[in-house]
Amino acid sequence: IDNNPKLINPFPRLPLLKGGASFTKWKATVRPAEISYIVAIGGANGKIRHDIHLKLKNESFIPVTAVHKSAVIAKDVNISDGCQILANSTINPRVELGEATIINTAASIDHECILGKGVGIAPGAHLAGLVTVGDYSFVGTGATILPRIKIGKNSIVGAGAVVTKDVPENAVMVGIPAKNVGTATQEFKPYAV
Repeated sequence: IDNNPKLINPFPRLPLLKGGASFTKWKATVRPAEISYIVAIGGANGKIRHDIHLKLKNESFIPVTAVHKSAVIAKDVNISDGCQILANSTINPRVELGEATIINTAASIDHECILGKGVGIAPGAHLAGLVTVGDYSFVGTGATILPRIKIGKNSIVGAGAVVTKDVPENAVMVGIPAKNVGTATQEFKPYAV
């Protein structure tokens, strides 16, 4: 399902539904309890990803958690519904991943980290042990988060940043060491599902 009317279907064997009305029409032709889904909206769109995930789950569609075969995941990691764990990522013991969280290519999540709902961890980002990432926050490509740091809800850590102290909610952190340079806002049109 996508709102972009010009999008070319990347999955030729599956229907591409354009917008909410198309989804509603299609939904009337299927049994939701027999259809699995994953919400593949990346970047700093974690709230939208999680909202769509909940809407589909509440309509009895079956959430999928996708884990690439090259990902390394400790046995005691708690992975919630709708997560995506991509190639060559590593998730160490006693980590908790909230619903609809994405751990992108070659990202590393060390021991006892807690990631909220709709979190996005970009390729090559590194979270040291005991890091907490609030709901809908995004950690950019190659960023490093030092141990025991708390990142507030709906915050953005820029690519390559090194976070050395706690991050408040709705912050935009960039640089080495990372500094708060603004307020994170959700300035995009919601998807009509």
